[in-house]
Amino acid sequence: MLSCRTAALGCHVYACPKCGHCELVPHSCKSRFCPTCGKHATDLWTDQVLNRLWGLIWYAHIGASLLDPRFSVRYIGRYTKRAVLAEYRITFYDGRTVRFAFRDYAAGGRTSFATVSVNAFIGRLVRHIPGKYFPMVRYAGLFCNRWRRRYLAQAQAAMGRKESGGASVPEPVPWAERQEQLTGTNPLLCPCCHVPMVLAVVLFGPWEQIQSQPSTRVLGIPAALRTPG
Repeated sequence: MLSCRTAALGCHVYACPKCGHCELVPHSCKSRFCPTCGKHATDLWTDQVLNRLWGLIWYAHIGASLLDPRFSVRYIGRYTKRAVLAEYRITFYDGRTVRFAFRDYAAGGRTSFATVSVNAFIGRLVRHIPGKYFPMVRYAGLFCNRWRRRYLAQAQAAMGRKESGGASVPEPVPWAERQEQLTGTNPLLCPCCHVPMVLAVVLFGPWEQIQSQPSTRVLGIPAALRTPG
């Protein structure tokens, strides 16, 4: 996670077909504990679940606040697909201690602060990391694995609703499109010629090792651009 979007994980190299300008896009870590990767994974899971729910009757018997499918699914996603502590809650770090804010329900829900050692802080975090292949969300009714393939399509047909199981799951939005939606700028548009750049090569491993590979020399990447960012 600490190496996310840095040279340590390698990068994609994009080149302008007109002038040869190169841009390096560092790889992400894809960890659910990463503020960036975890957010993207949560949004993708939420869209997929909502896409399956639309067209079926939504019924919740555990509280009026869960009558809205969108609110309910996003609430579940935040607590099952992302880190237990948001990055902005960390208010101080000096290499030895960490100070973070939390909602203290024992004190009426007010914001309190705690200062612990780095090892203690990491220990509190990792206990929330589930084991590999551990299902954080279990599906019931027509959406459980046992009945979904057999009865979901029948239920949708009986209700006169369009089938939404699997085939219509939205495709993940490419990184460049997400960045353009967020910043208003296409990161893969050549700043010199204003034409779309194309993928030239994918490099894996620490940048200090891969920058001397033949592929980087063939591309003629200028030294000034050999720092992903």
